[in-house]
Amino acid sequence: MVITGELDAVLTYRDLSDVAVQPRFVGGVQGARTSDPCHGVAFFEGTPVDGRGAPRSIGWLARAASRLLRRRRLAGSGAPGTDRYYARLHESQGPKDILLEDARKLILGRPLARLPLPERVDPTVAEMKREARAGAVKESPLVPTILPMQIVRLGAVAIVCCPGEFTTVAGRRVRETVADALEPAGVTDVLVLTYCNDYMGYVTTAEEYQQQRYEGGHTIFGQWTLGAFQTVAAELAERLSTDRDHRPPDDGLRPPDPTWSELDLRSNVAPRS
Repeated sequence: MVITGELDAVLTYRDLSDVAVQPRFVGGVQGARTSDPCHGVAFFEGTPVDGRGAPRSIGWLARAASRLLRRRRLAGSGAPGTDRYYARLHESQGPKDILLEDARKLILGRPLARLPLPERVDPTVAEMKREARAGAVKESPLVPTILPMQIVRLGAVAIVCCPGEFTTVAGRRVRETVADALEPAGVTDVLVLTYCNDYMGYVTTAEEYQQQRYEGGHTIFGQWTLGAFQTVAAELAERLSTDRDHRPPDDGLRPPDPTWSELDLRSNVAPRS
């Protein structure tokens, strides 16, 4: 295949924990937003294909504890001043039984180092508790939230670069979003490239998310995560369709630099001088 035509690209960084999602990408829902990242119980239970995680009995107990904590918080029994925060968080996270609140570094409402599970339950639990006790995640984010999205144009071909693991239908919807936007500009083929430039977990469709299996539990920004990616992809496609001399400047948002001292503590290497 011979590719002819112009070469072009656009890239942006967005805080995926706070994206106002266009209603057309979420079935007309008004006011849909992503939220701070959270991992669900289903993620920690693992999958028969890639490997089992926590035992089912632990998963059952974690779900019960998560739902009780949610009811208490939404009833106003949480920490002072958190009512609005948790109302928005649970609206965005939907049916997910939240185990890990990545932004606040809480497991079932407790700090990581005080997780009431013995280390022998799961190697991941043991490592998280070790790092928390060592001070290795005091300042560092547990997962990236400021993430890159990019579209590269090679003549009539556009490649959408996404920093996550998209299910088949989720990827198809991103592809259709970009294809519709770039068709008037002469783009005839759109490819979606995942695991690109960064990694933040799974991206499921909203319908898949409701099932809350492994992939939905690992869709960390909530039930409208795919809609957020489509929103950003549509904005990028519009920018790519605009003459280069008239494109709006990048806002300069970038992820924070790593905290090297905490990376050393995580990896058990000698501290840097």
